[in-house]
Amino acid sequence: MKDRSTFDKSMYEPMELTHGEILHVILGTETKNMAPTTIHFHSLDHLPSKAVERIALALMEGGADERTENLYKIIIHFKFAVVLYASQLQGAKSPAVQTHIRQLEYKHLSAALTALDQISFLTTPSLLLVQALITGAMMMQIMGNPASCWELTAHASRTLVALGYHTRTSLDAVDEYDEEILAAIAWCSHFDSCMSLLLMRPRSLPPMNIKVASLIKSDPLNPMSVFENITMEMIPVHRKILDLTLDPATKKAQAPLKEEVAHLRIQMADIYTLMQRDCPTHLLDSVMDILLHWKCLEFKYFSTLTSVLRLSPTVTTDPIEREECLQSARKALECVKVIMSTSKSLDHFIEGYDPYLAWTMLSYPLCPFFVVFCNVVGTSNECDFQLLQSVTDGVSSLVTENKYVNRLHRLCATLLSLCTPLVKTSGSQDRLNMSAAVPGFTVPTATYPSTLPSSRNTPPDVLNIGLNAATNSDGLMASTWNDDMMWQLFQSQPSLDWFNADILDPTWDFNVPK
Repeated sequence: MKDRSTFDKSMYEPMELTHGEILHVILGTETKNMAPTTIHFHSLDHLPSKAVERIALALMEGGADERTENLYKIIIHFKFAVVLYASQLQGAKSPAVQTHIRQLEYKHLSAALTALDQISFLTTPSLLLVQALITGAMMMQIMGNPASCWELTAHASRTLVALGYHTRTSLDAVDEYDEEILAAIAWCSHFDSCMSLLLMRPRSLPPMNIKVASLIKSDPLNPMSVFENITMEMIPVHRKILDLTLDPATKKAQAPLKEEVAHLRIQMADIYTLMQRDCPTHLLDSVMDILLHWKCLEFKYFSTLTSVLRLSPTVTTDPIEREECLQSARKALECVKVIMSTSKSLDHFIEGYDPYLAWTMLSYPLCPFFVVFCNVVGTSNECDFQLLQSVTDGVSSLVTENKYVNRLHRLCATLLSLCTPLVKTSGSQDRLNMSAAVPGFTVPTATYPSTLPSSRNTPPDVLNIGLNAATNSDGLMASTWNDDMMWQLFQSQPSLDWFNADILDPTWDFNVPK
């Protein structure tokens, strides 16, 4: 099997869509009128059902120029794959049926990528172009290719600005076309803030005059809407984290930064309240995909919260702050463990694609893994080391000819190997006390030791410096958080750009001879 995380002409699979297939997309994405007690699973994205219908009908009727028709095909091929995936959320399918579904999913995703690769840089800016580019960003996210996801999002963002949509001040759509614009703004904002934070790169969209989360309408009968609503609520938090991380001027005075962190903690506590209020508890035990989506949401929350807490200028000197951050990081990694073990039990993913991994560790900051890693460096904590080992092993089991998943595993394994000599393999450790209060506020000091980095995009070489400097004569780390070299380690901002760092062995990549 070829590596599906990258795409080139050798993987082209152009497909002609029949009228029957296009009609199937319309029927599979339309809003259905159901009884008030009926639960329906409909994934929300940047294309309202009426927009899909309009594009599908235009493709069926023909008459568009070649460039426009190509944009139509990107969207409809992708939507066909989405409809096939969503059909499996309604109930178990026989193995034979699942095999055919996966084959069709792959063919239509490949056809969508083939059409995406045909977009010209000279294409005139339009809402359709924005929609096609966001569709491409989604596909790259599913494939686990964060760099390409960010690049397509940047292209979509600049196109959106060229059309003047960034000046929007009203949350109310005047017609169906206006509804499409609002949806494009919401999803472009989401990818722009999320992927920029992940890669530690500047955003492409300017600040908006509207609250993006308010653009996503909640649907009590669709549990999938909960996940999208909460995700959108985190956009301003991600933006502020990135601003505070990339702008060193904000760190010159500790008082303002402390106030910024306090404000972000309140925002995160409010988001957690929304999560508890809207959690589809009645479905978590009966619908495996809902459980996985919920665990993904929890990971996103705790990963974001960890990023907030480690920004505090006193995080390395205040034991309570350190413990809060460490607890949040551990909870995020515990979610990853559940996601990995549960997703493997489902058999409706295309080989090489695990959307739940793509929606978590390949889309959100690596802060939780790095924070727990720092605690192992600082305290030789065996339980934290085992947690890192479990997550790394889980990523390893998902590495199936995917360069970016392979690199994620390589990064985790490299960090793990750096702290392996520091861990005592014998002796008892207290179990992790996972009973936390409302996230965002102080939790009691747990039985685990503490940890924490701050936030600066320092080169990964500091890892080796910190490890060498903090080792005592017995070869074990001193349990201190005041060591200057450890402080440098905490200031390192983990980023997926570390994939290309010198601490990683480049021969681990596929097709690279030693």
